[in-house]
Amino acid sequence: MAFTNNKKSLPSKGGAQRAEGISVPTPRAEGITRQQSAQGKSLPSKGGARRAEGIKHPKYGSHHYTFPANIKLVDRSKKMAKKMTKAEKIMWFEILKKTNIKWIKQKIIGNYIVDFVAFKVKFVIEVDDQSHNNRVLYDNQRTKFLETMGIKVIRYTNQQVINNTQVVFEDIVNKLQSASSIPSPTSSVLP
Repeated sequence: MAFTNNKKSLPSKGGAQRAEGISVPTPRAEGITRQQSAQGKSLPSKGGARRAEGIKHPKYGSHHYTFPANIKLVDRSKKMAKKMTKAEKIMWFEILKKTNIKWIKQKIIGNYIVDFVAFKVKFVIEVDDQSHNNRVLYDNQRTKFLETMGIKVIRYTNQQVINNTQVVFEDIVNKLQSASSIPSPTSSVLP
């Protein structure tokens, strides 16, 4: 009696489909997301970008976009998020947590790591130390890149954040409210 197997083969864990010993790469195996594959989009292989720019996220709606990200910067981004400066800690724990907006710290956008980003309102906040005085051209290029993505960049120095926390908080809230309709902050920074 001959035995026949009528079961269809399933995709392997490696992202390739196997049929009778032949490996056929799927879009996922090539680094293309399901959404991009469905839309017929592909990513450039150069520069380590892993997401297409400005595509609306299917699950989270029109306020959530995916942006290009250089995956080579992931380890550096994680280290920076764990070792924040004093001014970044004040900005994160005492200012941004009270704005009623979801902020992400040390996020990769393109070939840059931004200090804080709120994708819902497309704002980036940079807290600059004295080393940024020598990197004016680099900071200008980064700001232009982010602005081409539709993201507004706000910069503060370490001293502004540390010495004038309430003023920085009020300035951020005013800029956010003038740019979009966001809920009022929970309270002021100072008790």
